Amino acid sequence: MLCEFLVEQGYAVETALDGQAALDKLDAIAVDLVVTDYEMPGMSGAELIRLVHERHPGQPALLVTAREGCPLPGADDAACGPVACLQKPVDLDDLTVAVRRLIEDSARPDDVRRETVAAR
Repeated sequence: MLCEFLVEQGYAVETALDGQAALDKLDAIAVDLVVTDYEMPGMSGAELIRLVHERHPGQPALLVTAREGCPLPGADDAACGPVACLQKPVDLDDLTVAVRRLIEDSARPDDVRRETVAAR
């Protein structure tokens, strides 16, 4: 549902079936934002974001979770890159604001628009 909504909002979206597939895609293509669920096969979304930041420092990421609060250790640490958490059920207005803010906060004047990757 989130992928369809982001496409409707004009974003190009790449999907991955699990965290490892998302990492493989991120090694092959540059993206504006990683959107991931906390609960995924193989690794959690928090683990995916940690690995993404190790490989691609500064990569913006959005974690969607059913858990109370943001389960990302160091989510307030700007050194790892812009990070946000949204709680399920996701309000589409909140999603729109978070995606726009994360992409804008990480953009540099010489950036070219890339794609959004969403891992399930």
